[in-house]
Amino acid sequence: FRLLYPDRENAYTWWSYMGQARIKNIGWRIDYFLVSDRIKDKVIKSEMMDSGPRQDHTPIILEIE
Repeated sequence: FRLLYPDRENAYTWWSYMGQARIKNIGWRIDYFLVSDRIKDKVIKSEMMDSGPRQDHTPIILEIE
């Protein structure tokens, strides 16, 4: 994700159930795909899926050429 979007902020994969964290987008990025230098140039897509407003966790996608 950071390879494709180095300056993007407020992109999280987990939110607490307390304090309406998901609605306020106060979260953590705790899910990662790690790629080696050998294939990093083949990464064409990395994003978080929308899992709905009541979920605490969202799946992530990595597409490699």
